[in-house]
Amino acid sequence: MIKNTALCFDLGGTKCIAAMVKSDGEILQYEKKLIPQLKRPIDLTNFMIDLGKHVSRGFEPISVAIASAGPLDPQGGNLLDPTNLSHGGEEWGVVDMITPFKEAFGLPVKLENDAAAAALSSHWLGEAKGLENSMTITLGTGIGVGAITNDRLCRAGRGLHPEVSHVSINCMDETAPCGCGNLGCVEAYLSGKNFCKRTSVKLGEDYISGPNILQRADAKEPEILEAFDEYAELMAHALVAYVVAYAPEMVVFAGGFAVSHKFWLEKTRARLPELLARRRKGIDMLPKLVIADESDFRVVQGAAYTAFH
Repeated sequence: MIKNTALCFDLGGTKCIAAMVKSDGEILQYEKKLIPQLKRPIDLTNFMIDLGKHVSRGFEPISVAIASAGPLDPQGGNLLDPTNLSHGGEEWGVVDMITPFKEAFGLPVKLENDAAAAALSSHWLGEAKGLENSMTITLGTGIGVGAITNDRLCRAGRGLHPEVSHVSINCMDETAPCGCGNLGCVEAYLSGKNFCKRTSVKLGEDYISGPNILQRADAKEPEILEAFDEYAELMAHALVAYVVAYAPEMVVFAGGFAVSHKFWLEKTRARLPELLARRRKGIDMLPKLVIADESDFRVVQGAAYTAFH
C-alpha cells in the first residue's frame, strides 16, 4: 500500500478527474471521465465515489479533497445550488459533499472551490510561485477566479469563495443571461460555453462547439475573429475590476478554453494599460498576463495543497 497520499477530485462542468497525489504535488495515478447526465445530487456523489474507489486501489490516502465548480461553502462542505452541474434543469439547493465521502472512505474530507484550488496550485507549484499576489482565472464551461493576496488564499466573508465571475459588466444586456439568474455577468460573456453560445446566435447558426470555433478562427473567418476581438475587450474590462479589487502581480489563465488565447490575449494585453492608466502611478497596478501550461492536474494539485496544508 502506498501511503502519504490524498485522493483528490477536480469536479468541473463537463468532466471529473480523480487522482492520487503525494504531499509534494506529484500525481501517482489518475482517471478522467466525462460527467454523465445528472438529475439528482446523489447521482453526482455516487459517480464520484465510484471513480475515487477505482483510482485509490492500492493506496492508503490520508484524506479526500474535492475541488468543485461553485458556488460552494468550503467551511460547511456544501455546494450551494451549483449552476453548472445539474443537467436536468432542477435546482439542487444545498448539497452535502462531506458526509457521503466520509462514509464511503472513512477519511477526513475537504471541499474547495476549483478556481481557488487552481490559484493555490499556481502559487505552490506553477507560474506564480514566489509571488505574494497573484490570480488564476479558469476558462471552461464557466469561469472561476481565485486570488492569492499577501501570500494567502483570498476569502470572502463567512469563509466563502468570492464569486467574482458573477460581477456584472453590463446588467442591462438581455442577450447575456447568466446561469446565476442575472444579466451581463463576466461568466455570461467570457466562459467558453457562453462565448460559443453568443457567437452561434450572432451568426444565426446552431450551437458551434469550442473546437469548431477555434478551427474557424484558425481559418481566419472574419466573423469569428470579430467575436474574439469583442472577447478581448470584455476580458480587459473584467480584469480592470479584478485588478482594482485584488492588485495581483500576475494573472494566470488556465482551463480548457484558455487554448483560445492566441485569438485574444495580445489584444487584451494591449488594451489593459490604457484602461489602468490612472492606476499606474506610485504603485504600478498592471499585472503580467500568462497562460498556464496545459496540464490537466492544476486543480487536483491545488486540492492536494488543501489536504496537506
